[in-house]
Amino acid sequence: MYQFHGWFQLRDTVEDTFDGTPLEDGVDGLRTVVAEFDGSLNAVAEIQALNGEYYLWINGSTNRRRFPGEAATVDDVLAFLAEHLPGSYGLMYERDDEMTEPPGGNAFRVRRLARGVVTEHDDPFLSPANPTIEI
Repeated sequence: MYQFHGWFQLRDTVEDTFDGTPLEDGVDGLRTVVAEFDGSLNAVAEIQALNGEYYLWINGSTNRRRFPGEAATVDDVLAFLAEHLPGSYGLMYERDDEMTEPPGGNAFRVRRLARGVVTEHDDPFLSPANPTIEI
């Protein structure tokens, strides 16, 4: 099983600006990327404006991580955010029970987006999955 759960605040710069145009252009481009998440991918992606700021939520659960497919689309979303909306920040939690390289199938991988850079981290909260959340 491959599952992923992420949230991101969308910003065009790290400064707290509200002029709108670059952010609107980036959000429109992101809508095209997340359109790949339809019912056939067993995933959902939603961009919402709340209190004058944009957010992206992305979640999915499939039998396995496929390329092309869910895994490639998650990578595309992160790459788009890093390049076109570099002020964005957030976290993507992923678990692939068939993953052989670290963190392996018994743990979550956390990808952090901050200042246009995506980094990978070990998850201290739900990993190891057995015995933390499974028996």
